[in-house]
Amino acid sequence: MKLNKKNKRIIILSTDFVLLVGTIVVMQIIPKLVGGPVTCISARLNLPCPGCGGTRCLYNFLTGNFIESFKFNPFIFSCIVSAIVIVALFNLSWLFNLKFADKALKNASKPVFAYGFLIAFILFIALRAFHVLPMP
Repeated sequence: MKLNKKNKRIIILSTDFVLLVGTIVVMQIIPKLVGGPVTCISARLNLPCPGCGGTRCLYNFLTGNFIESFKFNPFIFSCIVSAIVIVALFNLSWLFNLKFADKALKNASKPVFAYGFLIAFILFIALRAFHVLPMP
């Protein structure tokens, strides 16, 4: 079945809406399912947790406090920004058939991008382990 422009827009906008609502629902349900807030790795294993400050990072990002969001967890902040850019490029590519968005998505799907992301994550964990980046 060939999708026309109107159907593409409906699919993209409904997907974005489902992702947004799903994120909000998951953030509300998970603490109730486990009987309270999820405990951190550092509390149990005495190791720095790469995700510590992630919830406060997301909360501050959603409320517009971008500097505070970055201070709580720079890696989660960069993941949020990367996800927003990729979703925006995907939407621009599908809705308006923009060539630069297609090219950027092709570059983002290359293994080099994934390896760079993995190296950044390992570097972030190492910097937290040696207390160069303080835990929030």
